[in-house]
Amino acid sequence: MFPNPRIAASACLMGKPTRYDGGNKKSHILACQVSKVFELISVCPEVDIGLPTPRNPVALVQNFDVQLIGTIDNDKDITNEIVDYSRRFARQNAIICGLIVKASSPSCGYKSATVYRKSGKSRYGVNGLFTSAFLAAKPWVPIIDENDLQNLDMRIFFIEAALALHDFLSLAESHINSETLRQFHDRQRLFVASRSQRAQSALDKALLNNGTVQDKFKATKMLFLKTVKRRPTKKKQAKAMLGSLKTIKGKLAPAAYNKVSAMIARYGRGKTFNYPDVLESLKLVTLESGDALLKSQSCLNYSKPVLNLLKLI
Repeated sequence: MFPNPRIAASACLMGKPTRYDGGNKKSHILACQVSKVFELISVCPEVDIGLPTPRNPVALVQNFDVQLIGTIDNDKDITNEIVDYSRRFARQNAIICGLIVKASSPSCGYKSATVYRKSGKSRYGVNGLFTSAFLAAKPWVPIIDENDLQNLDMRIFFIEAALALHDFLSLAESHINSETLRQFHDRQRLFVASRSQRAQSALDKALLNNGTVQDKFKATKMLFLKTVKRRPTKKKQAKAMLGSLKTIKGKLAPAAYNKVSAMIARYGRGKTFNYPDVLESLKLVTLESGDALLKSQSCLNYSKPVLNLLKLI
């Protein structure tokens, strides 16, 4: 059996004393909410290559290439060690479906680290060295830092993307045949459509095209991995849900259809409703309709811990 969805997280965010000063930056959401949904793999590149705790801090410095060097001992260059470790970590953890990192860290930061230039002009909002090398190896893996994890819209994007990627990785590790491939396409339709209607159409064509199962899987892989990290808007989510709702309109009482339709439309305009509440309402009328395709949608089968993560905390 394929393991539970697995994500890597900066060790200091998990409460481990791995920071350069011997402290931690424990994240409440990570410890109390994310851990109920995902199996967590601890990662601290600096400690994992053998640096002590506490230790002198390091920084990203650019002369020609960007290097990770000591701020006190400028001769301490750990660039190659961190890059090699990152590539090895990516290879050894092929089924990771997400990465939660420490913001602003020169090793782990995601679009939040600083590169100090010897010319004197710093460059902000870059990836830490570990994160950069990891993304080079696995560009499809969704990444978030502890600050964006506090943001509801960013958290919804990350959690749904990680769960969808886990589903794909499970498929890739299984015995793939026409039926398992079709089932994967079916249960991810609403997820894909909420990111890109064009991508959903392309996936439909890939499944219908003549060719072997492996040919269809390769096309699915290329299209799906490009779609996973696309960030949905509430408007796109609502459009996809309304499209699905219309397919069962004839099986519902007009009052029930109109109530859920209005709720989804209001969500798409950014009004009041929480995303999990909308999903639950769509799920209820889907069950009432008995529609097998819509009942199979991954987002309509989220567990309670997942739905809790998708709400305001």
